[in-house]
Amino acid sequence: MRNLLRILIAVIGLTMLPVQAHAAGKAKSKSPQQVQKERLVLMPLRLEDEQKLQGAMESALVDGLQNKYTVMWGEEVEKKAKEIFRKENQKHECNEERCMQGIAEAFQSELLATANITKQDGGYFLTFTIQNLYDHVVVFTRSIPCEGCSAFKVIDKLKELGIAAAPVVASPAPVAEAPQAKLTATDPESSTWAEAQKGNSADDYQVYLDAYPKGKYVLFAKAKLKKLKEAEQAAAGQQEQQAWDVAQQENSEASLSRYLQGYPTGRFAGFAKTRIAKLKADLSYKEETELWNKAESGMDKAAVEAYLNRYPAGRYLAQANAKLQAIKEEEAKGPAMVRIPGKNYELGKYEVTQKEWRDIMGNNPSKFASCGENCPVEQVSWDDIQIFLQKLNSKSGRQYRLPNEEEWEYACYGGNKTEYCGGNDPDSVAWYSKNSNNTTHPVGQKQANGYGLY
Repeated sequence: MRNLLRILIAVIGLTMLPVQAHAAGKAKSKSPQQVQKERLVLMPLRLEDEQKLQGAMESALVDGLQNKYTVMWGEEVEKKAKEIFRKENQKHECNEERCMQGIAEAFQSELLATANITKQDGGYFLTFTIQNLYDHVVVFTRSIPCEGCSAFKVIDKLKELGIAAAPVVASPAPVAEAPQAKLTATDPESSTWAEAQKGNSADDYQVYLDAYPKGKYVLFAKAKLKKLKEAEQAAAGQQEQQAWDVAQQENSEASLSRYLQGYPTGRFAGFAKTRIAKLKADLSYKEETELWNKAESGMDKAAVEAYLNRYPAGRYLAQANAKLQAIKEEEAKGPAMVRIPGKNYELGKYEVTQKEWRDIMGNNPSKFASCGENCPVEQVSWDDIQIFLQKLNSKSGRQYRLPNEEEWEYACYGGNKTEYCGGNDPDSVAWYSKNSNNTTHPVGQKQANGYGLY
């Protein structure tokens, strides 16, 4: 059975196509280093006897062919050939040409080689053929007698045939372009196939496949269609990769969103969505933290309320509520006061601030309002202050007034006879023309006096 199969395969290989010269065409020459080896399937040899030397004979052919071709041969090819012919016979459609095309396609090759070795009286007769099944042409064929040869001499002759089929040249001759199928009125399938080859697009090959689903060129049409689609997918994949690289390099919500607009279901869509979510979370965290830091830095009720309004369930909710409660309690007490030792009164620990004035009066008349709410209020008259005191007393239930001159001076010295209130160095206790930059400053920044007044 093994030998019969080999004989069948070899005969098919020789009789499938008429022997014809390879058409010459124009092509740019390449250096030997630039020439890429073509793939070639070598079918099992046909031998009438000498089966023990089959491996050596096939190896000799491969040695000669490998200068030009990447050769698939041996048990793997024999196994695939049996499989394909068995399937065809089971269908009762033993189409020899399609079987050979199937074998070539299985090894992703357009070239298939067959060799016959016939023993004759006093020697052997060798025939070797290489066919391009895609272009439907014989690209090499040669038959040689080997009179008076032994089986071992045949091995040398086979290597010579391989070398002849794949010569090594310093500057390769121009490679002929693949001939197209001829347009004939009597062969509409070949005409359709020729048009598909001419267009060489996925749509063109699909037209042929739709018209001839079991045609002579089906395997090649499918192979071409597959290659074109793979090339298209590769190009699309490269474009997507470039878009993703740009998005990653910029790493902004805008760049990642642009990638998603172009590739909503792309390979990196999941990463893009995750990173956008993280960027938004990071930005939200930063904005919330900045707003909270501003609210936490002082006793500004409006700043705390602004944080709570923006982030009602924020990360600093508990601290903000506690801060707001402390501010309200402090406001209920009124301005921070210091009891003056040996005297029956208290004096404000700081100058009245812009915030304290605004909370009572609802306005801020200060020239230096941009200094901030913890800066002293200014641009107020004695009458303005009386209204302020009335409202403060009504709100707090306490009795506030302006200190008289004696009370102010006594408290100012803080129990020490110094040149200035709090010390002898004006820079350490006060803002004035030489160090203030012509503006007011937040209260409590200089040195307090002996009673803790600023």
